[in-house]
Parts: sequence; C-alpha cells; structure tokens
Amino acid sequence: MEEQETREVYLKREGNLAEVKVRDFELLIDEPADKGGTNKGPRPTEYLLAALAGCYTATFIRIAEKRKQHIERIECTAREYISRKENRVTKAELSLVVYSSMNDEELGIINRLAENSCTVKNSLNTEVITSVVRA
Repeated sequence: MEEQETREVYLKREGNLAEVKVRDFELLIDEPADKGGTNKGPRPTEYLLAALAGCYTATFIRIAEKRKQHIERIECTAREYISRKENRVTKAELSLVVYSSMNDEELGIINRLAENSCTVKNSLNTEVITSVVRA
C-alpha cells in the first residue's frame, strides 16, 4: 500500500462564521452580509479557489526551478463558476502572468506539467468521506 501524507484542520462554527485552525494559523470562513453572514472572512468556495491558485502557481514555480528556468514572479487571477442548480463549482479558470525571460515553448511545457502535477487541481473530483456524530 502507498504511504500517504495526512493533514488535519480543526473547525468550530457558530452560525455562518467558522473559526479554522491549520497548524499555527487561524482562519475565518464566513458569508457576505447579504447572505446572512458577517463578512469577516472568505466563503468556503473562495478558499477553494485561492487554494487552487496557490497550489498551481507553487507547482508551476517548482517545475520551472527543476528545469533551470528563473521566474521573477507570477500573478494569477482565478475565477470560479458555480451552478446553483447542481450546487457545485462547475468550472475554474486560472489566468497566469509569468514574469520570466523563458520562451513561449518552455512556458507551455511547464504549464502542461503543472496541469498534471497540481495536487489541488487533481483533487477536485476526489472521493470525500464524511462522518457525523452528535455531541
């Protein structure tokens, strides 16, 4: 059996506001005021989009480094499309601006490799197992 790395977060929710502990970090998850929240933090799907953009750009840079290509910085605009009928994110788009002197061919190769290597992107259709207990 494959050895797997595990990670864990702790979440406490009261109403629409949730406090999340991740390693040494505390995050807030909330909804906008017009949706019944207090607007003290991003929505869960906004965190999902930020995780996708963060993972993809980090993967992109790591692959570039392995290929001896220098990237000064990457700017990424991420957009998600949500179907209320299906109750899910149906599509996400990442638009990257890469500040580098590498040629377009190398940029395309790195992008294709990143598409196959981004953990969050590869996890979007993964199985999710839930369990519920009453306190």
